[in-house]
Amino acid sequence: MIITIIISIMILSLFGVDVEERVKSPLIQKNLNYAWNITKAGFSWVWGKAVGLVRSDKSENKSEK
Repeated sequence: MIITIIISIMILSLFGVDVEERVKSPLIQKNLNYAWNITKAGFSWVWGKAVGLVRSDKSENKSEK
């Protein structure tokens, strides 16, 4: 994934796009912040489900003994 990002930046540079200037734009910052918050919420949801599965599996194993 990192290699893909580096190649993408190189291609944008060929077209004269200043990536640093674009990323510092307030609109881009707002969108990146929104995307990051969605990603964190999704990860927290998946983590909560995984922890719940592990805990229920452990409690089932204890009751079988």
